[in-house]
Amino acid sequence: MNDEPALRRELALTLLGDLDNLIERLADDICAHSSRYASGTPVTHEDLHRTLRGNMEIALREFGRIPDGERLFEAVAAENGRLRAEQDMPLATVLQAYRRGGRVLWQAMADWMRDRSPAQQHMVGDMAGAVWETIDRFSSAMADAYRLRMLELQHREASRRGALFEALLDGRAGDPAVAGAAATALGVPRQDRYAVVVIAQDAHD
Repeated sequence: MNDEPALRRELALTLLGDLDNLIERLADDICAHSSRYASGTPVTHEDLHRTLRGNMEIALREFGRIPDGERLFEAVAAENGRLRAEQDMPLATVLQAYRRGGRVLWQAMADWMRDRSPAQQHMVGDMAGAVWETIDRFSSAMADAYRLRMLELQHREASRRGALFEALLDGRAGDPAVAGAAATALGVPRQDRYAVVVIAQDAHD
């Protein structure tokens, strides 16, 4: 078996068959290089393992060109991006985890290729390119979805703060629910003394 597509498929199927061990290696490596992931907050260790399994399975299927009738490659990546944005996990940290995942995946593939025939080992360069192309596509789709979701969340929070501030100016500070929500949104204590300055805006400005 010296043609690259067939070799990629065999390799992907082999690693899919050993997915549990691969996920453990991935999780250990990511936590060893990221204090945020190691802490389990905001991404729990269970969440990390679950996400790694889903990501690695879809990535290996994409790499090996093995059809997955239930999920689309880009859709899974986008779902990951939206989730991490909602958890307020820094994008740089998430991307670093993807790069670590790519390194572990490539090491597993290189170990497998080491026992192949010389003719197949000559394909290592092409295989490496295919691996990193897959990781890059997945990372890009995830990052795009992350940024879009973060903008949505920031817009929602800004609108909420504006509405609460208007409620305070309208004299609704006596409502405990409004006062509590406003204090939380504005990041100030509920019980304190405040000086409020209101500047009239010239309609012609």
